[in-house]
Amino acid sequence: MSVATRMNQAGNADGRKPTLAGRVSLELRRAILNGQLQPGEKINLDRMREDFDVSVSPIREAVSRLVGRLVEFEDQRGFRVAPISLENLRCRASTP
Repeated sequence: MSVATRMNQAGNADGRKPTLAGRVSLELRRAILNGQLQPGEKINLDRMREDFDVSVSPIREAVSRLVGRLVEFEDQRGFRVAPISLENLRCRASTP
């Protein structure tokens, strides 16, 4: 099943569909936690835009939501999957 198809089927517990950025964020989180994206790996926003079939704005918002937990941002370098640490694991375990 494609990423775009999974995103279209996603919904909140109360039955409402999450925002586009919310759905992208959930899929990105899933990819990180499932090991599809490895710690230290650069997050390619253009590839995500193509995979999710959305504009770059919701992609940037989605990635920014995960900064400080599963994603790191460096000026002039962009976004990367955060390294695994004890604190990071605790955060991963407590984040829905």
